[in-house]
Amino acid sequence: MHYRQVPEANIAEFELRIEEVWKQQTQLRFTTGKKVFEFLPAIEWNKGKPCFRFMRLSTLIRSKIVPLFIGDDITDEDAFQAIDNIGISIVVGEENRQTRARYSLKNPQEVIAFLEDLAAFSEKDG
Repeated sequence: MHYRQVPEANIAEFELRIEEVWKQQTQLRFTTGKKVFEFLPAIEWNKGKPCFRFMRLSTLIRSKIVPLFIGDDITDEDAFQAIDNIGISIVVGEENRQTRARYSLKNPQEVIAFLEDLAAFSEKDG
């Protein structure tokens, strides 16, 4: 649950309600990130696992398709690691932090510009 749009005055109440929900869960584990609370299955699972599965089930490694993962949160690090050496990983944000992403963009506007350029390039390449 992202709470970037929650007014600052309401964050404490929001966190309290999240904690109440969390206390009722027995089949889930709880993690936090950048203005996000995540409820995940109580199994070994993260954002990198679907990347691994998708790549294993497809022929990405032998094809012309390149995996691309763009994220702005610590919870995206597993996905950055999953596509390391075979894909493009991009962290979004101006803060200087350790990351497994190979590339960075400063903000969502740069992400949009990058994706537009990539789309234009792929249309030309056909």
